Amino acid sequence: MHLRIPFAASAVIAAVSAGALRIGHGFLQPPCGLISRPGSLAIQGRRSCSASCGGQRESWPAVAALIVTFERPELLLEALAQIAAQRYPGRVEAVVVDDSACSLEPRLREWSSELTGIPLPEVNYLYLKDRLSIGAKRNLAARSTDAEILFVWDDDDVFTVDRLQRQVEHLLGDGSSPSGIACSAIEVSSMYSVPKASLSLRPPTLPQLVFENTLCFTRAWWESNRWSFGEPWEVSGQGEGTLEPWWQEVTPLTGAQEPFLYIYLPSSVSGGTATVLDKHPQPDERLFELANAIREGGRFPDQLKGPHVKGALQGCRACLGQMLDDPDWQRTFSTKEFSFAAFRDHYAPVRQRWLASKKG
Repeated sequence: MHLRIPFAASAVIAAVSAGALRIGHGFLQPPCGLISRPGSLAIQGRRSCSASCGGQRESWPAVAALIVTFERPELLLEALAQIAAQRYPGRVEAVVVDDSACSLEPRLREWSSELTGIPLPEVNYLYLKDRLSIGAKRNLAARSTDAEILFVWDDDDVFTVDRLQRQVEHLLGDGSSPSGIACSAIEVSSMYSVPKASLSLRPPTLPQLVFENTLCFTRAWWESNRWSFGEPWEVSGQGEGTLEPWWQEVTPLTGAQEPFLYIYLPSSVSGGTATVLDKHPQPDERLFELANAIREGGRFPDQLKGPHVKGALQGCRACLGQMLDDPDWQRTFSTKEFSFAAFRDHYAPVRQRWLASKKG
């Protein structure tokens, strides 16, 4: 493992004070051009995947997953394990900006595949001794990599192992023709609440919901929008990054195209009311694709050993068993074609009985 620590950890904040990184309108606005990596630990870890992983494109751009975190070291380690598990044919780098009380550098140096279930990915870890808003940290992360494609990756959500590849294809097309999409995202259609051990699906009658935790965009698009994430802390109350002026340029994949688990924790800054709880939602294709992807051996990272990801997947599967009135639903559908029609025919009577019981 190759480690590189080019500057003292306080260099980022010193640079901000000196004007090299300028605070403007509540978010970090560095001057144009890639910055050096102050306060960083560069770890040359596992490359995500060889070109034999598949896909239609002849070449795959380098991508960077941008993670900002505060006082959630275990979640950060599991997020890095998820990134290492990605089946992406090109180079993958994780860029972490952490303003916790203590640096996670020792934990990264002692990364154990036996504990995580996977080798460490390529990581650029930037530790800040002083607090910054979420938007400011995302700006710093975006400026600290030379990757062509940038992803926002929250430390607590659970994604499929092909998220990177699917969004790059969505953003750039299959290689034969450009997609015309400026910024890709993924619809929030399902949320798993860890405190309540409950899975809720957003009703299809509500407007499509997209958060920044799934954004994927090119560096050129980012530069054209003046390198800006974030509202002033006093305006948002939490320093949450926002791209409100750009939302008209964001094109999301639907929950049926790319399911993921939006996770709600007691420490989450938002999302507790992102979806509407319905114990037996309509049997639409978003629910079907989630069930199809989350089956053991499916598209979610079952090989990871961390309690957060493992617990979320197990909890979601248990909730799907309750929805389907079949705790052994994975075995049920392993013996027949797992199509939307079969899923709907199995699930619809369960929902009808539940609706009838509510009326009674």
